[in-house]
Amino acid sequence: MDYGKYYIPSNKRLKYKKRNKDPKEEYSLRSLVPEITGIETDEKGFEAARKRVERMVEEIQESLGLEKTTKIPHFRKEGFIQITRALYLENWKQYEKIKKKERLSEAELVELTELMKDAVTKDPDTFENQILLTQVDIEESVLEWMDTVRELIKADVNLVDRLAATPKKKERIDEYLAHLIEGLNSWREKVNGDIFEEGMTYRMVEIAKERGLDYMKVLHNPESDDFKEVFRTIVEQDAEKLTEKIEKDNL
Repeated sequence: MDYGKYYIPSNKRLKYKKRNKDPKEEYSLRSLVPEITGIETDEKGFEAARKRVERMVEEIQESLGLEKTTKIPHFRKEGFIQITRALYLENWKQYEKIKKKERLSEAELVELTELMKDAVTKDPDTFENQILLTQVDIEESVLEWMDTVRELIKADVNLVDRLAATPKKKERIDEYLAHLIEGLNSWREKVNGDIFEEGMTYRMVEIAKERGLDYMKVLHNPESDDFKEVFRTIVEQDAEKLTEKIEKDNL
């Protein structure tokens, strides 16, 4: 769910013409409260509803590590309203889990993914929304992958269960575990590398923003002074954390 700005890792960037920001192209969160809650600005319960919506959006942004903002781009208005209204009125339990960074059940993930995809299709066909729709499609693929893996393992368990309780059965079980553990080690290393790269990119984006830098320019120019300075800051932060850990362990 993307309530704020996002970045694209360098190895997945798409070339596009940068949008010119126009304040008239944005809506304040307050102005959208009536469409989200059904409570008009002149009604008695509006202020309470406004505070609840703003708190909900802020907490979701914080839990997902997104930039906090109360400005909604015009090209994301309809989808934002639909998602926020659904969480506000119907999916409050999912919101509570997202806020607490708790794992959603598979059924909740499917429901939320379908909600997000339907919401994005309500918005204009812009570059930004195409990226968001692609992200939702990928999440759907992950759910399908989970189903496939589960069914494959279930079939394998049922297959080996047909063997009699002999040393041969134990041998086949050990072989299977060896394939799962050792055969996928290189794959796990790749995924861990991807996670590390995404984490580093996210940290560089946050530091660049804190310093008022154009984070896209920083990421795209590894030979620039800004890139080196941001990277040096990360090294210094990690060194400080390591020093603190060592001192704590020696107490």
